[in-house]
This record gives sequence, structure tokens and C-alpha cells, in this order.
Amino acid sequence: MSIRVKLRYALPAAQVLLAVGLYRGSDIFFRAMMLKARHEPIMGPSPAFTLLASLNAPLALLRLSYYRHLPEVWDRAVFILAIGLLWYWVALNFESWRRTRTIFTFSRASLRLSTDFLLAAAGVCCWFSSLGEWEYLGMPLSRSWWHWLSFLFCATWSLGLICFCGRDFIHCVRKKPAQELVQAPD
Repeated sequence: MSIRVKLRYALPAAQVLLAVGLYRGSDIFFRAMMLKARHEPIMGPSPAFTLLASLNAPLALLRLSYYRHLPEVWDRAVFILAIGLLWYWVALNFESWRRTRTIFTFSRASLRLSTDFLLAAAGVCCWFSSLGEWEYLGMPLSRSWWHWLSFLFCATWSLGLICFCGRDFIHCVRKKPAQELVQAPD
């Protein structure tokens, strides 16, 4: 008897474990830097946190609005919980795309349009974030592997959100129901 693990549960669990691991890597990095440079302040995020933020770029944008108002433990807990929810939504979108060629969103037109617009706007913000990483890649000392990965993650989120949510927005404006979007088998 084989047990098939559904993507909607495996993907969020894997991303949450990865987030915990990257936070741990960030802590180890800062501890090592503190021992190395005892009296000098450490500026900027660690490579592990840079990857964590870019892998979850839409949430990193939201995190900018609250992380200074929460204790560090709560900031991490909220961010990790949000990562699990984000990747659950991503897995639901994979399933929805395979079935109906639409994204998983609201059925009510006003909510669907506003959600698509906000997610596409988040995609534009992710694009600007990827351009910021591109600037780091132009600097001779910062051509590190994590900057390349960070650029790729942000650019992927950007293109995905803009293309899929923009497509859904257009279909909603044209008032095409999900059943019309499904292509009939030949």
C-alpha cells in the first residue's frame, strides 16, 4: 500500500523546514561575524536570510511593514507561519492550474479583481526587488552565489505573479467563467 503525499501538504512543510534552517544559518553566520569583528557593527542581512526573503518575496514585502513592531521571536513565528500559508496557496494554485487553467482565488468578481490587482502589484514590487539584487551583482565584491539565487527567486516571483494574476484579471474583466477557460481535449 503506497501513501501518496499531496503537494498541498508537502510543499508548505518543506518550505517551513527550509525557513527554519535558513534562520538557523543566519544565526550561525551572525554569531561567527560577532566573534570575528568584536567591536564593529555588522551591517545588512546574512546570506541565508537574503535567500529566505527572496524565496518568499511577496511575504518579505509584507514583513517590511511589521518586523520593527514585533519582538524577534514573534517576527520569526509570524514570518514562518505566513511562509507555510503562502506555499499552501502556491500548491493549491498548481492543482487549480492543472484542473481548470485558472489560479486559486475568490469566485466573487470584486474580490477576485482586487486580489489579482494586489498580487500583480506585488509582482511589480518583486521586480524592483530583483533589480536591487541585480545592482548587487554589478558590484565586483558582491558577485556571490546567494545574490544570483536571490535575483532569480525575486524575478521568478515577479513574472509568476504578473503573468498569472494579470491573466486572471483580464479573464475576470471579460467575464469568462472558469469552465470556458478549460480547454477541451482533442
